[in-house]
Amino acid sequence: MLLKSLSIAVVLSCLAYVVAAQPVCNDPEACNFFEGSISNTECFYPSYLLPIPGIVVLNDNYSRANFQGGGTPALEFCFDFNGLPEGYGLANQSCVTTVIANDVFCVQSSWDLTCQEAYELCCPANQWYLPASTFTNSGGPVIAGGGGGGVPPIALFQPAILSCSAPAGYILAAEQDCVESVIANDLFCVFINWDAFCQNAYTTCAYGCVNPTIYIPDPCGASVIPFGGSGGGTPAIVSCDGPFLGYIEAPSQSCAFDVIANDPFCVSSSWDGICIDNYTSCISGCTYSFSCNYDPLALVDDGSCGYPGCTDSNALNFDPNATCDNALCVFPESTACSADLDNNGVINVSDLLIFLPLFGGFCAY
Repeated sequence: MLLKSLSIAVVLSCLAYVVAAQPVCNDPEACNFFEGSISNTECFYPSYLLPIPGIVVLNDNYSRANFQGGGTPALEFCFDFNGLPEGYGLANQSCVTTVIANDVFCVQSSWDLTCQEAYELCCPANQWYLPASTFTNSGGPVIAGGGGGGVPPIALFQPAILSCSAPAGYILAAEQDCVESVIANDLFCVFINWDAFCQNAYTTCAYGCVNPTIYIPDPCGASVIPFGGSGGGTPAIVSCDGPFLGYIEAPSQSCAFDVIANDPFCVSSSWDGICIDNYTSCISGCTYSFSCNYDPLALVDDGSCGYPGCTDSNALNFDPNATCDNALCVFPESTACSADLDNNGVINVSDLLIFLPLFGGFCAY
């Protein structure tokens, strides 16, 4: 009897968890519609799938002569742990939507050669984009690529996206093959959200560990072969191991990742003067904590600090050298209408009526 009671308690507990965990989505068009929801803040919607090989630009391996899309339409698909339907693959959603908007035959009857040609014309070179990084000071790109996973500035439900260019809040994934690998093992990353699990799998695929470190040539060291020096002919190193002879760990990893993402030459060929200048610019800023534009992430002061003070020229303590107002301005006290006791803009009988009862009284200071 005790065992049965415990079993019932466990079942009720699980049911309570399921109810509590229901998604917040009351949009019937959404994949996660729940009739009892009172909001649609966490809805996610179907994605279009295309018949293989319509998911890629046709090349020598998939010539137009053996195109297999004819007879099978594009398909709306909601996330399923069982994987993709056989014969279908992921697509550039923006392009598919555009094609279908102009030709519903592509989704109602068949994704034929006409549909495929329109799709290719929309985007000749699809690439994977990931939510912008959360560990850079600018929210900008990193070589590891992405890492948004539901944190600002990226909101919930930000999956990996196949696109022609970076959508707002997204960056190009440096390792396209690794994105494919992650998605093959976890469709959640492309249909729901590129979360920390997706990012860790991606980074491990690309570099062999979850948290790789960037090493840059030691600016104080002499150039040595094959490692080290001040940058001549030696690239930055992204690695799970270290330290390396002639290298130092980049003091600002976020800046180093930004530099490498925007200029792959810095990690593939040489950490040259351009890389150094971009890195120095990234780590530079105002380091004076009382300044208007203090940058807590800056490692080098660039002389840009602005100092607070009263910026109102009408104030008694006006400071012409101040670059931002400190809200401590002091102004001369006006006596022009001190007799306007009722503050109606006119000195008249009503002010006298206020004054007379007070006449003869004493002021306490």
